[in-house]
Amino acid sequence: MCGANKLLEAPNPPIILLETDDETLDRMGSSRYDILSFLKCKGFLFWEINSGILQITDGMTCHDIFCTARGIYGDRFRALVNINQ
Repeated sequence: MCGANKLLEAPNPPIILLETDDETLDRMGSSRYDILSFLKCKGFLFWEINSGILQITDGMTCHDIFCTARGIYGDRFRALVNINQ
């Protein structure tokens, strides 16, 4: 198993801030859909800031995405978001 998979499948995977650029990904033979599908399979949820409010998204319409998964970091992040809504 490669290092990235070990990290993403760890009991407490990291919170990821992901910035995407469709043209660059296309030149690299990839896409936003490929990346988000991969992370979704690893159990990640996607968040975006929309009009100053953090909300869950599918990630397909925004370029700056917070990605959280299960585990202590994702649970704490989701708890903070729920407190502030």
